[in-house]
Amino acid sequence: MIRIAQVSDLHLHCRKQDNKKALALLERVRQVHSSATASNYTLVTGDITDDGDPAQYQQALGAFQPFIGHLLLAPGNHDYGPLGSIYLKESAKAFDKSLLHGVGIQQAYFNKQPVVDLLNDGTGTQVLTVGLNSVSETVSPWDFARGEIGEEQLSALQTILSNPAYATAHKLVYLHHRPLKCNDWFVELMDAEDLMAILHQQGVAVVAFGHTGGNLQEREPPQARVVRVFVRAYGVQYLLNANRSVEAQKFNEVVFDQQQITVRTV
Repeated sequence: MIRIAQVSDLHLHCRKQDNKKALALLERVRQVHSSATASNYTLVTGDITDDGDPAQYQQALGAFQPFIGHLLLAPGNHDYGPLGSIYLKESAKAFDKSLLHGVGIQQAYFNKQPVVDLLNDGTGTQVLTVGLNSVSETVSPWDFARGEIGEEQLSALQTILSNPAYATAHKLVYLHHRPLKCNDWFVELMDAEDLMAILHQQGVAVVAFGHTGGNLQEREPPQARVVRVFVRAYGVQYLLNANRSVEAQKFNEVVFDQQQITVRTV
């Protein structure tokens, strides 16, 4: 059995006293999972920092110490620069060098390549996890917080998911932006439909994300509830949105067994 707790949009600031709610949520995750017997992982789907500032990355490193070796991280638009709409190459590189490498993850997102892990509980349950960089390299603040996977990363994702070595593994794909077409131009994932077509084709069961915006109220229940729609259209069993997990002080928990997947809000 493999258990994954998902939080998102921590928006860690430079001073620890400004991060009380985010740190309280992470402590709650730690306490709930400390007594479990399964292989436990914590997934953070972007906007870990508020501006991609070096001091904020240091706060993140401190907050993630109890989870090292069991972390899955994806970048958000706020991790790559101020206001979530100003792309700074230095901040983008720091996500890999300061944060990922700091917690022992040797892969990198800067060149828009998927981050891949095959989780194994030792009893036959395997979960292929694929992290995507959905942050677009904006050239102006007026690009706002739009996201894009990009053709190269989509092609790499297709190759990874179709690898016969992963045929019997559960599949979880995670990113920051919402992988659904929406009516909010300012925060949309521009190639969401292309992404979902691949996930459908490859039978991905779980997609986890954060971010904000989008006129999807008719499709998504309030945050911290599981979205079980689009099964017929996309073949995705669970769409997990944790963009308000800090505010709600709740997290999504996915439990993978050999034969089934169960999801709850904790």
